[in-house]
Amino acid sequence: MLLSDYIRPADGLIWARVINESLGACLGLAASLLLWPDKEVNSLAGLIAGAINSNMEFACAVLRHQNEPNEDLDQFQREAGVTSTHVEIARERLSLAGRQRSADLELLGEVTVALRSVCGAAAVLEISGPPEINEKRLEYYESISANLQSQISSSTNVALPPMPVLESNDDLDRAAQTLVAAVHSYVTDTRNRMKRAEDY
Repeated sequence: MLLSDYIRPADGLIWARVINESLGACLGLAASLLLWPDKEVNSLAGLIAGAINSNMEFACAVLRHQNEPNEDLDQFQREAGVTSTHVEIARERLSLAGRQRSADLELLGEVTVALRSVCGAAAVLEISGPPEINEKRLEYYESISANLQSQISSSTNVALPPMPVLESNDDLDRAAQTLVAAVHSYVTDTRNRMKRAEDY
């Protein structure tokens, strides 16, 4: 367009093209949000559940392998990071699209921070050397992972198992508890918002 205008100047040709392209982009964005408004929201639950699963799998894998070198741990950690990033990207897209209120996005942000904390604590434990295998701890981690995924995916409340008495009480335990609280707050707020919308 610039070359054409330079060779044969035309009044307003470039500006007309800019306006037309901008208008087309805006109309395309509006149409996508109107035609597929719930696509991102519906897929968000699956993304969060997947991130919970992969991060808790990494934590459990670290606890199982103790000081033994294991190449699978790198794969678990990589998967945990990738799935957490997917949740963060989805949150930013919702923010840009204006699909959720700031309170919902803030709670979702707390979930992503908690996911990163679990992964970080597990990585530190892997480097420093995890403690002896505690089957009760592993069972609890696996159960809260399954229950949190059920909470995200289900419209009904899913009771978490009682917290066992663990001697460890290290950063990983605290990160897991923070994740439980963050997911519970997010799910509760989301359900309350949906119930209010149905009441209207």
